[in-house]
Amino acid sequence: MAALWRFWRRCRLQAPSSISNRNRNLLYVIVLFPLLLMFLLIPGGEIANYKYVGDTAKDVFLTTFGHDGDGSDDVIRGTRSVENKVVLLWTGFFESRAWRETSDPFKTCPVSNCEISLDKRRVEEVDAVMFNARALALNDDTELPEHPPWQVWILHNSEPPYYIFLHLRRFNNVFNWTSWYRADADIFSPYGDYVEKGGYYDYSDSEDGEGARVPLPNNASDDRNDVVDSDSEAVQSETNTTGEVDEDVYRLHDRIIFFASSNCRDPGRRYKKVAQLKQYLPIDEFGDCGKYQCPKDNDQCERTFARYQFVLAFENGYCRDYITEKLWNAYRRLQIPIVSGGADYQKFAIPGSYIDYDNFSNVENLAAHIHRVSTNPEIYNSYFAWRKYYDVIHAPVADWCQICDSLNDKGRKPQVYKDLEGWVAQDSCPLYTQYQVFWTQVYLGIFKMLGF
Repeated sequence: MAALWRFWRRCRLQAPSSISNRNRNLLYVIVLFPLLLMFLLIPGGEIANYKYVGDTAKDVFLTTFGHDGDGSDDVIRGTRSVENKVVLLWTGFFESRAWRETSDPFKTCPVSNCEISLDKRRVEEVDAVMFNARALALNDDTELPEHPPWQVWILHNSEPPYYIFLHLRRFNNVFNWTSWYRADADIFSPYGDYVEKGGYYDYSDSEDGEGARVPLPNNASDDRNDVVDSDSEAVQSETNTTGEVDEDVYRLHDRIIFFASSNCRDPGRRYKKVAQLKQYLPIDEFGDCGKYQCPKDNDQCERTFARYQFVLAFENGYCRDYITEKLWNAYRRLQIPIVSGGADYQKFAIPGSYIDYDNFSNVENLAAHIHRVSTNPEIYNSYFAWRKYYDVIHAPVADWCQICDSLNDKGRKPQVYKDLEGWVAQDSCPLYTQYQVFWTQVYLGIFKMLGF
């Protein structure tokens, strides 16, 4: 490090005085960015600090009956008898200050006497304060407000542990509830969900486990120039899910499989799986690491995606309960998702609606099964029998209804996470080490200081 520092000072001394500040900053970034990659991608860097021990271990990381273990339940609950509950959003959620809410998120809740506030001047009177983990990491020097003992602080996160760049130990004895994609969180906030329309239906497994051994299609890649377009009947019809259920979903699609990803970092080895499957089936790849570019929120791209029979809903890590919008968007487009991830799909996904990559002994058997389904309308349509019995629902950023219900639950014992890092690390995918978190914060601070 000493040699590196001497080299850095020599470069600064030899830099022409006429160089602009902007160019000098660019030079700094050129030097610093490779170092950042070295620290973040160092072999063996992603090491979990705790072994996964299951749901029953949650109490190990909590102190109950008081935020700091020094207040009684009666005192804490007795001071908050207000009729309406206010939730203050202290940070934004990515690009949205209002956490992507454009109207009252509580109006359809069973318990609805809650409201959201963005006014930090009300911090001393609100019932709960919510923080987004990513926003806290990007603004690590932000001063937090005072924390009254009756006020509930909620940490929200929708990212895998290796994308949480917080010094989690600094927040021990700070947060009372977690809002997470994990089912053991205080506020379970999944990316999507489904509800029964009524009645009961006994789904039989539409997958055969090993797949049928049938002739495979030519694996030559389709080099279409018009891959992003909107001229087919499938595009015009795929979202017509209102009214009477159309049982012939097969006719809505005229392409086979696509994979879309905006993140080239690949802890879950998704691209390796895609490459193996492409040896047997044609797959169109979209995104920063794919052949075709298609912006995420582009309507034309959505129409293009809807033309495919299948989507590779591969998660970027094998994380506990981590199922993103890839699965739920497939349902919305009336596609069969081919899933791979760390969640228990039998627990969270619609029964009989998906193909699990990890249920097959090899890629050849999986490809054979996909081909058999894609060429048989009756089998393909059987994956959508769920539409008669279930509705897929849009999930907000956080489960506001559960938050409101919990704030009104006077029987709920107060608690605080005395070991936040320990709870976060109870996962099947790794947590960033403190070493990596430290250097991430250093470089984020440098980039911010340089105006990038």
